[in-house]
Amino acid sequence: MNVLEFLHTRQSNPYLHGNSPDEHAISNILKAGMRVPDHAGLTPWRFTIVKDDGLTKLSKAFKSAAISDGGDELKVEKAAKMPFRAPLIIVISTKFHQHVKVPKQEQLIAAGCTVHAMQMAATTLDLGAVWRTGEMSYHPLVKERLNIELHEEIVGFLYIGEKSKELPVKKARNFDDYVSYF
Repeated sequence: MNVLEFLHTRQSNPYLHGNSPDEHAISNILKAGMRVPDHAGLTPWRFTIVKDDGLTKLSKAFKSAAISDGGDELKVEKAAKMPFRAPLIIVISTKFHQHVKVPKQEQLIAAGCTVHAMQMAATTLDLGAVWRTGEMSYHPLVKERLNIELHEEIVGFLYIGEKSKELPVKKARNFDDYVSYF
């Protein structure tokens, strides 16, 4: 498959299992994240690797966050299970810099590009990957437990693992519905 065919057919796969990818695979995924467009070379992102015992720690953080929000038993239990949907999670957060030419919005977009690049890299390694956000991305307790400053943003949780299920390729969206010419 060539690169264009890959980009035209890629899709998220949330059906993940198995062991965490090895260090070589993780390194290749992180290297892809470091190659995104980055105005002024600020590197306004940080990656937190969560695997093995880290999944249990993240589960406790999610559970504590759900309890602190007054979640019922079902919501608390659901939050506690979320990290175990994959053997590896890369948490992507911002690391904003003051810069006269690069506003926070551009830095946030650059951090988002890292998630996309890493998801594409995982897919090329024949791994499944899905980019998730949700309320835990914004929760101050989760940020605190992950050692992320409260003024920074969690751009996403990139869940990665072996695919437990192959998905049929979805029908392509018609880009004409989203394009205008000037």
